[in-house]
Amino acid sequence: MRMRLSRRSELFLPLALLIPVALGRAREAVAVCVALALARLCTLCGAEGFARAAAQEVSPRRVRGAWTDALLAGLALGTAAWRWGGGICAWLFARTPETEWWTGICLTGGLLALARLNEEYLHASAQRESASLSAFVRAALLAGGVLCGGVWIAGAAALGWLVSLVVAWAVGGCPFAVPNGAALWQMPAACVRALLYPISGLLLLAGFWRRAGAWAAAGYLLGLAMYACAATPFRRSASESGPLHLGLLLPAALLCAAAPFLPAQMRAVTALTAFAAFTGMLTNAAPTLRGALATLALSLSCLSAWLFADIAMIAAPLCAAIALALLVPDAREMALRRRARRARSRRN
Repeated sequence: MRMRLSRRSELFLPLALLIPVALGRAREAVAVCVALALARLCTLCGAEGFARAAAQEVSPRRVRGAWTDALLAGLALGTAAWRWGGGICAWLFARTPETEWWTGICLTGGLLALARLNEEYLHASAQRESASLSAFVRAALLAGGVLCGGVWIAGAAALGWLVSLVVAWAVGGCPFAVPNGAALWQMPAACVRALLYPISGLLLLAGFWRRAGAWAAAGYLLGLAMYACAATPFRRSASESGPLHLGLLLPAALLCAAAPFLPAQMRAVTALTAFAAFTGMLTNAAPTLRGALATLALSLSCLSAWLFADIAMIAAPLCAAIALALLVPDAREMALRRRARRARSRRN
């Protein structure tokens, strides 16, 4: 169950993009994040919709049909976004985007979204290690492309998509089948769950960009790693939410407690990671009183720098300590489960 719920391969892309951010390529890394988020929005998160559909199917043929649904929908919606999205941007912002820039954004985001769909097919085929390898190669290629800049970003995204398709076809078998509409029904709900932090986090990032550009980009990527790693196709049950509480709230609470003693630019990192924890709890954790109280305490700890500036050095660590205290039962439960697994392995 732990292996099914945790998706550690989702850490590769955000953590790989931290390398260009640290080397002065924060603007290009954020542009990649924007491209991916917009592409996933325009294609209604076909990869996540396929994951929800595949979890409910028992026939391999119907799973392949759902993959074909998501692929065809992604190609059609992505082409429509590229064709008419520039006009929508001109209407919203009174400025027509440059043709080369818009084409690069659409191409990069669309190819990354399609690569995610190939990796979800590997997960549906019980090829978790192959999916992780594909995600690692894609992240490494994209980080290198961001460091080089320009057309290298789109080229790295294209090569990553090609690698993911070859691995998916070679390991999981031919993914094409007659479309059955299973993924199309799941895509709207999957889009809301998958993009709550990636889209709203970009808006929060824009607010911090002028004062702390690189720090804000790093905070967004760390929050994206937390949110994506904890995401599941369906909401977790109460017994499954313990690791989620620790994975989301623990690092965010530690950062919030230390924020008043760090430089002002670090507040962007604290705010974005705390927001990722909040949205992750909202979309993936089972609704419990203890989880709600821990999330509330974390939010107060994060906002204390703005709401209680005079006593932030006391309020932030205190609220973070309350959040951490509420996580003690989850840590104890995980320790007991780990001990029980070790005892069963010794008996066997």
